[in-house]
Amino acid sequence: AAVVVEVPPLAARAGDLPALAEAALGVLARRRGGTAPRLSPSALAHLTAHSWPGDLAELETVLARAFLLAPGETIEAEHLGLEAPSALAVPEEPRREAGAELEFLLAELAHELRNPLVTIKTFAQHLPALLDDAELRQRFAGLAEEAIGRMDDLLENALQFARLTTPRKESIEVGPLLDRVLAEVTPELAGREVRVRQATAPGARCAADPEQLAYALRNLVAGVGREVPAREELVIEATANGVVSLRFAAGGAAAERLRRLAAPGDTSQLRSTLGDPTLLPLAFRLARGVLARNGGGLTVVPGPEGATTLVVRLPVPQGDAAR
Repeated sequence: AAVVVEVPPLAARAGDLPALAEAALGVLARRRGGTAPRLSPSALAHLTAHSWPGDLAELETVLARAFLLAPGETIEAEHLGLEAPSALAVPEEPRREAGAELEFLLAELAHELRNPLVTIKTFAQHLPALLDDAELRQRFAGLAEEAIGRMDDLLENALQFARLTTPRKESIEVGPLLDRVLAEVTPELAGREVRVRQATAPGARCAADPEQLAYALRNLVAGVGREVPAREELVIEATANGVVSLRFAAGGAAAERLRRLAAPGDTSQLRSTLGDPTLLPLAFRLARGVLARNGGGLTVVPGPEGATTLVVRLPVPQGDAAR
């Protein structure tokens, strides 16, 4: 039987536009035997604001025309032939989406803080009884210390996200960066006996802010480590075209949570979701936001029996795209 894969229209994938445009320009450059031009911030703003009724075919046509019209190494907004974004009409929808995203972030942070708070509250409520039982007192104190550490990590992670500024993109070798990230999260993975198998294509590179990419990957790997059943395997692969994938087996509830990553712009179920105990873990949403800032994207490919693949797509350096 044929397998039907539904691909959202281009208008619903604004976060993917920079990567798609860069890839299309790379193809055009290879055909002409030259170097792909880059898109100016103004050109990117025009591309993002356009409604794309002709979907990918229209994008390719617009970029092909701009490729011919641009005299230098940069495509400006005027080379695209698109209408200027309306200063009055555009802000309302992004503001609504940003507000919904903030509500999600706050709801997820509150949800993840609730469990350690319950532990501390329980410890406080039973403190009088614990005074006479040294063994029980020590056990509860250990649980409370662990809960405080978890809360501290959550808040520090959120603060790091808030401090991130405009990305300073550069060509990054993916292998060493992945090695660094895995070294940082290995103790947490080892505690759950999660086995990690890594495969990186020789010379694999991407274009991103190195510290921001490390932050995003650290959140993804640590988040996946909490979703993978104990003693299972996590496979991390990086290809030469800016794609990093994380494959693992997740339980039914975890797989369902992660499917929420596949529809970043869908806020239709926000109100019914805020009280849902299966909220998407905060680490994944923060990682997705940072990847989007760097012109990348994060999608979920669900498989049978809980098999799940997280796919990170990042722009490749222009020199690599032209080859």
